[in-house]
Amino acid sequence: EGKLAALKTAATNLVNAVEESGSGSEVALVPFAGYVQIDESLWDASWFDRPADIDTEITWQQATHTGGTCRTVTETRFKDGFEEEFETQVCENQITTYEEMTRVHESRFQGCVGTRTTPYSESDGSYGVKIPGLLDRIPPQHSGLNRNLNGICPEKIVPLTDDYADLKDNISSLYGVDNTYIPTGLIWGQRVLSPGVPFDNPVVRNPKRKILVLMTDGKNTSRINTSQNAQTYRFAPPYLEWLGGDGYSPEANQVTARLCETIKAEDIEIFTITFQVDDLETKNLMKNCASQFTRAYTAETNQALIDTFETISNSLDENIRLMR
Repeated sequence: EGKLAALKTAATNLVNAVEESGSGSEVALVPFAGYVQIDESLWDASWFDRPADIDTEITWQQATHTGGTCRTVTETRFKDGFEEEFETQVCENQITTYEEMTRVHESRFQGCVGTRTTPYSESDGSYGVKIPGLLDRIPPQHSGLNRNLNGICPEKIVPLTDDYADLKDNISSLYGVDNTYIPTGLIWGQRVLSPGVPFDNPVVRNPKRKILVLMTDGKNTSRINTSQNAQTYRFAPPYLEWLGGDGYSPEANQVTARLCETIKAEDIEIFTITFQVDDLETKNLMKNCASQFTRAYTAETNQALIDTFETISNSLDENIRLMR
């Protein structure tokens, strides 16, 4: 319903405002869902645990359907904690035949990054405990489960840069995927603003301002799972467990609140935007996360999101300087 297009317009306008200020300020982009994606240049970094490739032979029965009649029906499902309608085909009186097929599935690392165990999952430091990578898909024939294990990630993180054209190109490539875990966005937002690893930012003495703009269009529908199953099957423990349906995680809300306070204690100003979220608890969470209540915004429409980003842009004076 135009939500992603509105986000792209709003974020692009913010980058334009920074560029037009002539301040030379640097901007980073952290797309997040449950996890994040990092650039290939970081795959062999000392703080990162890149998973080994897995090859799995898969045998299945290939079904072929002939005859019968099909019709399109509208059904409902929950996505990211909210109900939506979708269309699907229902077929009747078809004849189905099967043929045995075999192939080798290659599970590969494509840049998707998992989370560390607590308390390291909330820490921008202690990188002797490495951040784990996730393979793109591990089939049940390897894991022994009844489902695929998917490392699903949004577009890759863009570290701090004053290449505004590249930033806008990356914004235009954004896509929606997976479920929401707000702490992922917060911890990686802190990391892109911090000196040293994981992005090798230089130390800047007395930067004028460091600013983090946090936008979510969903409540925390996932939580960290540290059970034995996570260690046995997920290959990068812990993993983020989707709660399903209309569920949300009070634990994830608590982690979000703690991270907000940690980041603000690092003299990073936080602006928050809650975009088309009906959940009152999430709205209050984001309001309390902001550095001031006046920096917590709620956008109920696509145009309101664009206007909100413009309001934030106008609040940043021309001499704004993010950490270099």
